[in-house]
Amino acid sequence: MIHPDAPPGSCKGRSRSLLAAFRNAGQGFLVALRSERNLQIHACCGGLAILLGWGLGLTHVEWCLVCAAIAGVITAELLNTALEKTLDRIAPELHPRTGQAKDIAAAGVAVASCGAVVIGVLLYGPRLYALLLNYLATGSGAG
Repeated sequence: MIHPDAPPGSCKGRSRSLLAAFRNAGQGFLVALRSERNLQIHACCGGLAILLGWGLGLTHVEWCLVCAAIAGVITAELLNTALEKTLDRIAPELHPRTGQAKDIAAAGVAVASCGAVVIGVLLYGPRLYALLLNYLATGSGAG
C-alpha cells in the first residue's frame, strides 16, 4: 500500500529519484554483504582478482573480462539472495518447488563462478607460470 503522504509518482512510499534509487541499491548491497557469507567470499575473491590483475599488468581488454566476470558473479549472488529471502517470506513452509527454485538460483551462481574461474585461469595462468619459470631459472628458487 502506498503511504498517504507519499509524493506523487512514488512506489510504496519510496522516492523514484535516481539518487534515491542508487541509495537504496547501495543499502541493499551492504545488507547482503554483511549477512551473506557466500557474497563475502565472492567479494574477497573479486578483490584478490583485481589486486592480482594490477600486479600482473592486465591489458584493457583483459580488465574488461575480469570486471565482467566479477560483476556477473556478484550479480548472480545478489539475485540468488533476493530470491531466497523472497521465497522464505512468501512460503516459509517447506515445499519441493521452493527448494527447486532455490537450487536453480544457486546453480546460476555456480555457473557464473565457474565461468569466472575459467577466465581467471586463462588470463592469470600463463603469466603466473612465466613468473614461476623465471624465478626458477634465475636460481632464486634454489635453496
